[in-house]
Formats: sequence, structure tokens, C-alpha cells
Amino acid sequence: MRLVMPLLLLMSGCVPALDAQTWLITGPRLLAVRANPAEAAPGKKLELQALVVGPTGEIAGSPLNWAACSARPPLAQQAPVAATCLTDEGQQIQPIADSATATWSVPNDVCGQFGPNPPVSVDGGPAGRPADPDETGGWYAPIRVEGPSASSDIDFFRVRLRCPLAGTTQQQSADFQQAYRTNAPPQLAGLFLQRATGTELAVDVTAVVTLQPGETVTWRASWPDCGDHAVCGDGHCDVDERLSLSPPDPTLVACKADCQKPQGCGGAERYLRFDATSRALVIQREALSTAFYTTAGTLSDPSVGRTSGDPGTDVRTGFTAPATPGTVWLWLVLRDDRGGIGWQGWQVSIHP
Repeated sequence: MRLVMPLLLLMSGCVPALDAQTWLITGPRLLAVRANPAEAAPGKKLELQALVVGPTGEIAGSPLNWAACSARPPLAQQAPVAATCLTDEGQQIQPIADSATATWSVPNDVCGQFGPNPPVSVDGGPAGRPADPDETGGWYAPIRVEGPSASSDIDFFRVRLRCPLAGTTQQQSADFQQAYRTNAPPQLAGLFLQRATGTELAVDVTAVVTLQPGETVTWRASWPDCGDHAVCGDGHCDVDERLSLSPPDPTLVACKADCQKPQGCGGAERYLRFDATSRALVIQREALSTAFYTTAGTLSDPSVGRTSGDPGTDVRTGFTAPATPGTVWLWLVLRDDRGGIGWQGWQVSIHP
């Protein structure tokens, strides 16, 4: 269980299950790991950063042991990672760094190991079949993270891979290459505090929020609205503005400035994926999930989010402050279902 619970919380494609008060921070914890960029093609480099926290706030510069695991679980099993990735020995474990942050060079053969390319035969045995994409059309490689002490948990998270599509026509492949843009990780656009009186106040996360002992409030977190269609001149390079389907939309073809220096949207982005059932390219919106954590008090809904069919841009959770005066830390981890992760922490003073 020491390995399984952190694994479920950190696998970036999953919505964390925050029951049994796993949202309560009582000791040093690794809450999340993010890659920059959020997805990468073979041969590219990724910057890896971890959010490590404790009862007194974020633990900056905490040394960690980073390693990649090249073993993939059997296709017949519903395991998030191969069992051999939990060991410290074997050729499947490739050390990355012993530091607070790390840089990982994505292997050139990663799309054959975890993606749609035919895998290489091992020891003369059958090569097996390529891995299936997830519901967003993506593939992932596992990364191990372990603390400096022998008693530290081994945690895993997944890096999203940019692999070539399989089973498409030549035109579909060309359209996908033109229209698909690397995932931009989600970002918190606003944090708001609603008291029992109904008054809602914007919260500056760099300031200290003051609550009374035992006070019950509602936190509302929001992210940018990426819209349901392309808007010329908004600075965001939408999938519609990049997709060269026939016949093209003249209003979007004429709007080239947005894609000259494309900027990502920190909310639920619209992206292109290949649907294997209909054999067609489809536009889909990201699903976003949030996980709240606190060092004291009680959270009513620590895990909330929006599905891909829900255009909402915010979530709410109730919070009851502890009865004892003191300092409380809260964190919000925001995930999209394409491997993007963002987070924010803020301090609360419990004072009569």
C-alpha cells in the first residue's frame, strides 16, 4: 500500500482519489510532478519538477532520486506500470538524476516501447503488439521518483509522448501534423473565498488569508476560458486556425497572426485526436481535475473537476478551519487529461 497509494495519486492521466483524509498533510509528501513541456517527441528533453510539501509549507530544494523505467506492463493486465519498475535493479531502470529537479532526454525508441510503433523483439521472443492510446489519443512513459532516505516512498508519474499516428490516411496524417499543438499545462486564473454571508472575495495567493477558528468557507478556483471555437486576434492558436480541412474556413485562413507565435491556453484546450472507431480526426476538449490539500482543518470536496463535455471553468470546495489558532497551508493541484499539471499554494492564518 505504501507504493500503491502514491502511484494512484501521481499518475497524471488519473483523477486522484482523495478519500480517507489523504488530502491532509501530516508529514513530508510528494504531491505532484510536472514536465516542461507537458509532452515531448523522441529525442527531445524535458525539465522535471516536483511539488514536495510538509506541515510547515512547501519544502523547496528537496533532493529526489529520478529514474526512467523502460519496462511496460503486459497488455493483458490493467496495471499502470510494470512490476519490475518497483525494483532497484535491472536494465529496465535508467537513472536520471539525484537532485530537486531533473532533465530527461526522451529515448529515440520510446514510441516502440510505449507507443504505436511495433515493439522490438526481446531475446528472440515475439515482439508483441503496439500499445493502445488512452481516451485522448496519447501514450505515456513512466518516471520513478524516490526520496533520499531508505524509508521514502517510490512514486510514479507519466510523461506524455508525441508519437506518430498509426492507421491514418496520408491526408489525415498531414492534417494532424499541421493542426496538433503541444499541450500547454493548466494554470490557475483566479482563487476566490466565499464566506457564510455569501460575500466572495478575490484572494491574492502571495498574501496571507485570515479566518476565524472553526469558520466554514468555500474556495473557488478558476482557470482561463479557452472557448469552443477559434477567435481571430485573441493570441491563442486554436486547432481550427491550424486545421487545413477542405473546404477551409476563409475567416480562419486569413487569421494567421495567432499562429505565428502560438501561445497555449491555460484552461481546457481543444485539441485534435484520431478516433480509431470512426477512422476520423475529431476535435475534443480537455477534461480538468483538481485536488485540494491542507495541513489542518477539513475539506468537504477535495477532488473535483470538469469532464471534456463540461464547458465550466471553475470548481468549488468547502473548508472548515481548525478550532486552534495557528498557520495552515493549502495547495491546489490542477491536472488536464493530456499530461499537463499546474499547482498553487497559499497560506491561511487562523486567528480570532
